[in-house]
Amino acid sequence: MFFSKKMKSQDFRSIREKAGLSRADVAEALGVSFPTIQKWETSDAEVKMSLTQFEIFMRIVSSPEEQRIIQEKMDGLTSLWMDKVKN
Repeated sequence: MFFSKKMKSQDFRSIREKAGLSRADVAEALGVSFPTIQKWETSDAEVKMSLTQFEIFMRIVSSPEEQRIIQEKMDGLTSLWMDKVKN
């Protein structure tokens, strides 16, 4: 089963820039190529990331307090997913 998260390309770029990260920084962190990040930011299509990539992205652009909140939400999603898998 593959879960993904979508984000508007302009939101993705805005968040990256506000965090002071380069496209190369984000590409390396997410395990994608620089051209992929370019495409995500310049395309009219939504950015589609795996949940793992989305979690990594949110961690690298967030403050420590925001990271704590994100971790709590990810833990909750993991619990929900595990419950679905067991049933």
